Amino acid sequence: MTPRERAWRSLESEYAALAGVQDPQEVFRRATAAVPRLTGLPVSSFGSLVDQERMVLAHTVNAKAFEGMTVPSGAGLGGTVLTSRRPAWVADYPTCREITADFQDRVAHEAVHGMVVVPVMAGERLLGCLYAASRQRTALGDRVAQVLERIAHETATAAVAAERTRTAVQTAVAEERRRLALELHDSVGAALFTLGAGIRDLRHGTMSRATLAARLKVLADVAAEASWALRGSLSALDASPEELALSVALQRDCREFQTRTGVRATLVVLCDAPALAPATTDALVRAVREGLVNVEKHARASMVAVSIFTARGRLVIAVSDDGVGPPDAPTPGLGLAGAAERLSRVGGDLRLAAGDDGGATLHAWVPLPGPAPQR
Repeated sequence: MTPRERAWRSLESEYAALAGVQDPQEVFRRATAAVPRLTGLPVSSFGSLVDQERMVLAHTVNAKAFEGMTVPSGAGLGGTVLTSRRPAWVADYPTCREITADFQDRVAHEAVHGMVVVPVMAGERLLGCLYAASRQRTALGDRVAQVLERIAHETATAAVAAERTRTAVQTAVAEERRRLALELHDSVGAALFTLGAGIRDLRHGTMSRATLAARLKVLADVAAEASWALRGSLSALDASPEELALSVALQRDCREFQTRTGVRATLVVLCDAPALAPATTDALVRAVREGLVNVEKHARASMVAVSIFTARGRLVIAVSDDGVGPPDAPTPGLGLAGAAERLSRVGGDLRLAAGDDGGATLHAWVPLPGPAPQR
């Protein structure tokens, strides 16, 4: 395999890992981090757009002086690409007279000489610019530019997919919040009506002590149920989109599975859902989907339960059915193997086993996120 073929193979592997990422900046960060390995040039950075006339360098690798640098349209090599929307490169940045001298001090500080900059384009829309640089005077030429353009193309594809995924999640979360608000209105509103009617009966009625005690107990139970429903709904309404994303997606998948198959599917949430990274949420959701597909194809089940819980520092999702159970020596299909690979990229794993009471249970788990770093 030639060095270029190895680079393409490595690049394809990099972007396979970006499926389902919901943050375009995370796409740009990963792409920039991959540039030195794929191009052989030690320095990389990403020009993140402020507007169509300015960008700020971010996610920089091996060049601290470049991080946070604002590049206006037309300034330096990056500003030239920002204006032209075409790749450009120089063999020796400090002596090049075809670009402006705005950033010569930072370039000198980092001892950068050769540099390539390519635009990251989604159709006609500019998403940013990708940089690669060398600390040697060298004619970088078409080969490095072509590798960087390929990275830029894959980056644009992944970033657009991330934008669409995030929009879909935000829409689903908004719909879930509307559903919770209606449920709150119906459940708590009905309970308050019952309480009001019961209190009026107590005020205007004449009844024995035993009857009064029974009525008061009924009203106390109604009040307790209303309080429980109110706390649960308010907690969900107050959750962040990241905290809601997992349960919203799984609830939707359970509904779609039940509609498609006629098999009852229930989501059981046994813990407060933590805020997960988008890639982690996506890996878990895909694993559950594969589990549901397996139930549909093989289990001959009448019921499926999808449970979310924590155990030994892990967030676990179990897909349990009451069907025929797994074969004695199960061989994971491509779907489950792919799900296991995605989970492994976020530190998790996947296991299929016979259920304690028959059927089969698929366990997908990831490490619980640690506390946020102190700032």
